[in-house]
Amino acid sequence: MGSGIGSKMAERQLFTIYDANGEVLWQAQVGPQQDLFDLTLNPNVQAQEILLGGARAGGKTEALIAWMTLNIDKPLYRGLILRNTAESLKEFCDRSWQLYEKMGAKREGRPTEFVFPSGARIYTNHFKDERSLEDVKGHEYHQIGLEEATQIEK
Repeated sequence: MGSGIGSKMAERQLFTIYDANGEVLWQAQVGPQQDLFDLTLNPNVQAQEILLGGARAGGKTEALIAWMTLNIDKPLYRGLILRNTAESLKEFCDRSWQLYEKMGAKREGRPTEFVFPSGARIYTNHFKDERSLEDVKGHEYHQIGLEEATQIEK
């Protein structure tokens, strides 16, 4: 059930990410955030896709940022986060960095790539145009997070 430097279900069964000293870096809120981790970590659930919805400022972005770290203890782990535009991706990466830096990650490249001490990587990109999507086609990812899917144009 590893994530980051250390993670486990806390006493109230809320998914929690800890630093090396046992300090809480992030903890899921009761509701959709915790539901995401319950579904993902339950060996009896074989979900291919999990969708989170809800009001603005409901914690969906923070849940995605934390969810992407579930397997960063595995050197070959590769995650991908996609946002609508390059500009919105910058803001998302800044928010991600607030947690990932505390987990020992390095921030590299453009678009941003987060490299964790184990060698695990979380890539980012946007899907505003066909060219940007070509950059991620043909690669294998263990987890893909699509932030703000409602902004996808038909």
